[in-house]
Amino acid sequence: MLAGRGCRNVGRAADALSVPLRRAGRARILSTEQGRKGRMCRQWYVLKTKPRAEEKVTSVLSGRGIEAYLPQLKRHTRPGVWRREPLFSGYVFVRIDLGLDEWLRTRSAPCVSYAIGSEGCPTPVPDTVVQAIRTRMEACDGELSPSLQQGDRVVIIGGPFRGIEAVFDARLNSNGRNRVLLTILGRMTRVEIGAHDLRLRR
Repeated sequence: MLAGRGCRNVGRAADALSVPLRRAGRARILSTEQGRKGRMCRQWYVLKTKPRAEEKVTSVLSGRGIEAYLPQLKRHTRPGVWRREPLFSGYVFVRIDLGLDEWLRTRSAPCVSYAIGSEGCPTPVPDTVVQAIRTRMEACDGELSPSLQQGDRVVIIGGPFRGIEAVFDARLNSNGRNRVLLTILGRMTRVEIGAHDLRLRR
């Protein structure tokens, strides 16, 4: 195990104490010779990036042969227009073996600020956590809003009906048009609303 004395598991909290990369040299990385005897297997870690540099970091690391994962949401900004944005702004997941030169290739990448960890050592993220994120993102196709079901209570947050509660009826097409039911003058009326103007009522 990599420098077992200096490395402690500090739990699963994403906001654990961060370790600036300039201090990363203090981490007890095994030499190649030591690594043959006790190197770690590949594990997931979290990197903090410069603002709005998540995609750049992911691309650079992938080009260096590092497995990087950037979960992204698909936000419907206006009719027919979708934009992808990081699920965790400013963070990228990487799967590396700290006992190999992968760590050096990772920490030296442009726009990488530091790794999440403690005691001069990056803290691993359980495979189950990353897999759960992947599964969730695939299930909702990366959409920012939760999938709405017929009968769900929603709030209209844009347009002439802003602030009015409604009942979700159906998704009409892939461009984000939805049909909701509004009570207007005592009658239930069907109205078409863009997905970006709907939020599930909490």
